[in-house]
Amino acid sequence: MKRFIRNALSLLTLICVIMTCGSCMDFTKIEEITVETDVPPKIVFLGDSIAAGFGLEGYSDDDLYSCDSYANILRERYAAELEGKCRQITVNRAVSGDTSEDLIALLESGELDEALADSDAVVVSIGGNDMLAKLFELISDIGYSFETKEYHISDADWLSLVTGLLSLGSDVDAEIDEFAVNLRRIAALIHERTGAALIVQTLYNPFETFDDVKKFAEITEDKVGRFNATVTENAEYEGERLYYVADVAPAFEGKCRDLTNITDIDIHPNAEGHKRIADVVDTAVREHTYTYPDTVEVTDTDAVNLFTGLCIAGAVVTVGIIVIVVIAVVRSKKKRG
Repeated sequence: MKRFIRNALSLLTLICVIMTCGSCMDFTKIEEITVETDVPPKIVFLGDSIAAGFGLEGYSDDDLYSCDSYANILRERYAAELEGKCRQITVNRAVSGDTSEDLIALLESGELDEALADSDAVVVSIGGNDMLAKLFELISDIGYSFETKEYHISDADWLSLVTGLLSLGSDVDAEIDEFAVNLRRIAALIHERTGAALIVQTLYNPFETFDDVKKFAEITEDKVGRFNATVTENAEYEGERLYYVADVAPAFEGKCRDLTNITDIDIHPNAEGHKRIADVVDTAVREHTYTYPDTVEVTDTDAVNLFTGLCIAGAVVTVGIIVIVVIAVVRSKKKRG
């Protein structure tokens, strides 16, 4: 009997030791969580030569990641912000010279599906080539020399210029009307492939510096304005939000001579222009919240509760057995007495 009691006490002591050591045991587990962030872990740039970075040092059709385009400026900015948190991915699939119809064809081909599938934000610069091609047809009529990269009003072909100006308005209007339809189609195709925030840029007027030909300057201001109104008005169509707008135009107004290469009859932004676009797009991007998956160590309360319960139950059972045995021994002694 004494041996039994000693064994029971030893068991009780062991349980107490186990409970004490339990505080040193690892009751943690890995749990997956979703973390919110102000910038997209994966951003995709689509569109034309403006998004591609055409004309910048380091640019080539085969490498869009070695120039200081606004896409690459934002890539570095977001990578720094997400460092130590998650991987930042920037994909630039813009194609110099592409029109809105070209982008539709590219989307429908499936070539962009993989890039878009897991994207968090998609930024689109498109439509400039739809409209500006018509305007460039009149450049030589103004007296521009592609050899000297200068233009002289005295050399202007006034008959061709007047004829072109008369038809220019309706021609560009027709292009803008078609662009509106294409823009809605582009938005639909992108939404079919990703749930990312879609952002579409407006267009600055590179021809604002052509003030020597007042009529030409007036027409370009009017048509670029109508183009941008089309972008803004179609952001929400038939009660549905199609995309958000990065309004680049005001950032360039009155500054195109400094922010573009227009003095060389090149409408593309220069390095300073890309910095300006980066800030505008960044503002639009940060109007949304993005997420990325992560893991954290948390206390496994189920394991803790189970361990504690087992220890308590074992202790109660052991104490109960000891009490029963003691009572039995006492009764036995009383009977003998």
